[in-house]
Amino acid sequence: MLMFDASVGMDRLDHRYSIGTSLTYKMTRELWLRGEFRHDWLSSNVYAVDYQANLFLLTLRLQR
Repeated sequence: MLMFDASVGMDRLDHRYSIGTSLTYKMTRELWLRGEFRHDWLSSNVYAVDYQANLFLLTLRLQR
């Protein structure tokens, strides 16, 4: 995913990027396990605002 952010009244332009994947394992009909990994980064024309982040989520779902 690619997004552009422009701040009104400021000379700032941000480019945000994100890529990820997920996997769902159905243990039983009622119990699901899901894992998701995402890498996010921001590139800006403002000094020292750029960043990168890794995100890992683990979800257990019980539905009755």
